[in-house]
Amino acid sequence: MRYLAMALVLGVMLVGFVVGCGGGDSCNVDKYSNDTDAMLAKWDDAVDVADSTARMSLSGPIAELQTIKREASAYKPPECFAEAHTKLLKYMDATIDGYLAFMADKGDVSVNSLFEMADIYRDTFESLYWAVRFDKLAE
Repeated sequence: MRYLAMALVLGVMLVGFVVGCGGGDSCNVDKYSNDTDAMLAKWDDAVDVADSTARMSLSGPIAELQTIKREASAYKPPECFAEAHTKLLKYMDATIDGYLAFMADKGDVSVNSLFEMADIYRDTFESLYWAVRFDKLAE
């Protein structure tokens, strides 16, 4: 009886592990792709609005970017995309900081360096993102 109870407990734990880990593959590439595509579409639209907004009117577009960034921060990516997601958040931070510096009239060098840093983070995110996608296709 004792062995039966122990086998039952181990069986329940194993089923929980397999279900919780997605059958052993904890990297749901399609879900992260879909979620990130939607997030970035929203983000890119908000950046387009900020790009065409006068300096003194940027507070609204910046607030929208901050809202999207908070949503991205709250998102829990699969472990395989954790590093890429971190770069995505850094990209968003640098972009927001660039707009804030522009709004505060910090000067071209400061503003441009923040946007250049944002571009580097975006490129790094995309490289890491595609590396994971290609690795998963190769499996």
